Amino acid sequence: DLLVMSTDGIGEAKNPAGEMFGQARLVEVVRANSEKSAHEIYDAIVEAVGQFQADRAQDDDITLVIVKCLPAAEQMNE
Repeated sequence: DLLVMSTDGIGEAKNPAGEMFGQARLVEVVRANSEKSAHEIYDAIVEAVGQFQADRAQDDDITLVIVKCLPAAEQMNE
């Protein structure tokens, strides 16, 4: 199971043309990386937003909380 929470700074991040990153892009990134660790999912989201923005400065804060529940056997190994 996976829970991803973000502030509006993710969805409202804009590219040089003024287009917003949006929830749909966030969902795409999460789905594409859902098998990875929570930290790797975080990195993928931050990288995707940065690439989308190109040279445009961030207008708002970005806060992410990612919780991933692992099977008991995997938890013992980490």
